[in-house]
Amino acid sequence: MTEQEQYVSYLRSKAVQYLRWLEALFGPRDPRFDLGTIRLSTHECDVPQTHFPNNFHTDGGCTADIHISSVPWKGRLPGQGIWQVAHE
Repeated sequence: MTEQEQYVSYLRSKAVQYLRWLEALFGPRDPRFDLGTIRLSTHECDVPQTHFPNNFHTDGGCTADIHISSVPWKGRLPGQGIWQVAHE
């Protein structure tokens, strides 16, 4: 596994952990939405964002990817990457 793949795997595991905590506090999440992957932001302003690769819809199977900015992505910074993932 490459360093980038390890970083993405780590951030995704944290996102799954956060989802579990939130479900324990507030109840089950909407099952029509699935967590996709974590990627480098493609936004021209280099900002973290939630991205829907198959467009946003509410009829089920809606994948939500998390895009993080280049600073934590390129530096593989766990603290800032986790913060951006939690925010998105």
